[in-house]
This record gives sequence, structure tokens and C-alpha cells, in this order.
Amino acid sequence: MWEYFIARLTILITLCFGTLLIVLHPLIKKESIYLARFSLYIGSFVLIILVYFIVSSPVILDQIFRYGFR
Repeated sequence: MWEYFIARLTILITLCFGTLLIVLHPLIKKESIYLARFSLYIGSFVLIILVYFIVSSPVILDQIFRYGFR
């Protein structure tokens, strides 16, 4: 039970972090274009790694298909 909860929490935190980096791009762009691009690239990289982590793990995929994201 705890493994599933920890996995869901880790996925949620990572998703929030990656989304935050991408959403902050326009705000950071006013100050520094290079920092804004870095934020956008790192946010995209985090989301791509998250999707890869979810798709490549058969245990997590089985839990998602069996229980969903509830």
C-alpha cells in the first residue's frame, strides 16, 4: 500500500515541478531570456522523463490500468 502511495506522490510532485518551470517561462522571460529558456527546457525535460518513467515501468503501468489515478 505505501509503495503505491509513495509512487503517486512522487509522480505528482514531479509533475507539479515540471509544470511550474514551464508556466513561469513568460514571467522569467521579462528578466532574463537565457534563464527563461533554461526553465522551459528543464521543465520539458522533467515532464519527458516522468512520462518515460511511467511508461517504462510495468509495475506502475499495471497499477495505473488497474486502479487509475484515484
